[in-house]
Order: sequence, then structure tokens, then C-alpha cells
Amino acid sequence: MATKTFTAGKNQVTFKSFGVDLAGDLYLPEGFDETKTYKAIVGASPFPQVKDQIPATYGPEMA
Repeated sequence: MATKTFTAGKNQVTFKSFGVDLAGDLYLPEGFDETKTYKAIVGASPFPQVKDQIPATYGPEMA
């Protein structure tokens, strides 16, 4: 598995869960430091909405 470097702002991520490929956006705060720990919020749009509708609106503000 390749290691991904994350940066402040929007990061596109993909992963498998129970054999299903999932994709999402990971929003990180300005000054993000991968050696520190942060609180997190997980937001999921209800099916059949598009991931870019709600999380893209609020993700940057919550980061």
C-alpha cells in the first residue's frame, strides 16, 4: 500500500470497507502537522446524494 502525504485543505481519499471501494474528501486545517493529533468530524451524505454537496460546503469551514 502506498503512503499518501496529506496537506492543509481538501485531500481526496479512497479506501476499502468490507470489500467496497469508498471515496471521500478529507479536509485538514491550516498549519496541519501530521505529528500532532486532532479532533475529527465525519460527515456522510445520505444515499443517493453526491459527496460534493454537503461536505464540500461545510468541510473547509469545519477544518
